[in-house]
Amino acid sequence: ILLVLINVTFLYADVTCQHYESVNVVEGNTASLPCMYTESAINALKWYRQYPEGKPEELITIFTDGNRTEGIFTAELQKKDKKSFLYVPNTSVTDSASYVCATDALCETSYGSQCKNTVLV
Repeated sequence: ILLVLINVTFLYADVTCQHYESVNVVEGNTASLPCMYTESAINALKWYRQYPEGKPEELITIFTDGNRTEGIFTAELQKKDKKSFLYVPNTSVTDSASYVCATDALCETSYGSQCKNTVLV
């Protein structure tokens, strides 16, 4: 059995971060990555992926409650509960990376210095 380890980092307007060491998933299964934020009202929530030594890559943006799929990724937003999930289907070792959620458009390329990353291995 091969496990895939996912790191998740959260970046908010007030730079409040919640850090999860890792999310483990059996290869081939769907990874569910959680994100909880503190703002009472947001315009959008974005999910990014960053490989070691790489630049952040925007995966998906979600604006309203419910689910949105883009490519292989599905994001779920629950504004009332102030949380989101990113679903990564059919995981493989190539999905091992740091995953970041950011509210609105406030994620800068320098976010790594503000929040610790979590990794999908």
